Amino acid sequence: MFPALVLADEFLLVKEVWGKVNLTYSNKKKESLKIYFKLEEDQSIELVDESSKVWIRDHNNNNLIIEFDEKNHYSFQDLIAMVSNNQLKNSSKKTFSNKFFSLISLPNYEQSTKINDMIISPKTGVSRNSNLNIVKLNKLFIIKGISFTFDFSNLMSNTYSKDYNIKIKDRGSKQILYDFVTDKKSFEFDVAENPNSLVINWSLEIANPQSPKTLVVDLSSLYLNPKSQDLFNELLDKAMVEVGNDKCFYQIILLEFLISKALYLNARYYLDYFMINNKKAHLTKYQQILQN
Repeated sequence: MFPALVLADEFLLVKEVWGKVNLTYSNKKKESLKIYFKLEEDQSIELVDESSKVWIRDHNNNNLIIEFDEKNHYSFQDLIAMVSNNQLKNSSKKTFSNKFFSLISLPNYEQSTKINDMIISPKTGVSRNSNLNIVKLNKLFIIKGISFTFDFSNLMSNTYSKDYNIKIKDRGSKQILYDFVTDKKSFEFDVAENPNSLVINWSLEIANPQSPKTLVVDLSSLYLNPKSQDLFNELLDKAMVEVGNDKCFYQIILLEFLISKALYLNARYYLDYFMINNKKAHLTKYQQILQN
């Protein structure tokens, strides 16, 4: 996700920077390269040491991560050519980190159910049911087999009691799969501990005894083909290895993938989990993205 920018037909945008990366101007002036910076034709970048990495994206939403190597100074035209060539490479010939971008480029099967390209909010994510006591939210998607966090703090009034009744039902059989009470306006659901979640076709209901309204949202699995599922599992494993240390390289790629596919509930779970152990600014920016 990027800030609103007016861009020419051909451009390069800096998506993320790790370590020390310099921006060099034609007059040899140097400064630190910043995220969301739009590179110009007379500019170049320099990776300073082995911790240096930069993620760039072109006007066609093609992505490339460049890591410190023997050549560490790249002109604008070098970068344009590298991004283009990377798209033509067979996956097996791509660098380890760049192969994960095939996940981000997967078709958005859930595109038609997005809420005006935004995360749930009371204004854009709510539709009225024929039953006036039911507030129906737009369908949300989850990757089967991984946990999620549902935050409904923007959807329930603070005047109500703190006890919220949560029910998860199978949409086909109408069977209640899970029924619990929480005193918070969010809850974590650990899919790994729930065998019924291998195929997700659920209806989630949230009610408060002091409110006549019940929030209802359908939850469905987002299908990944076997190759993509294996790649996702590998990315998740790499992100989990970074838990507890000061690295968040694969964690950021994981969050970007989840957000790009509107898998906001999964993204919120893993962001919260990563943030317990790592408060770096690279991760804190995603708190604002997922609260919008």
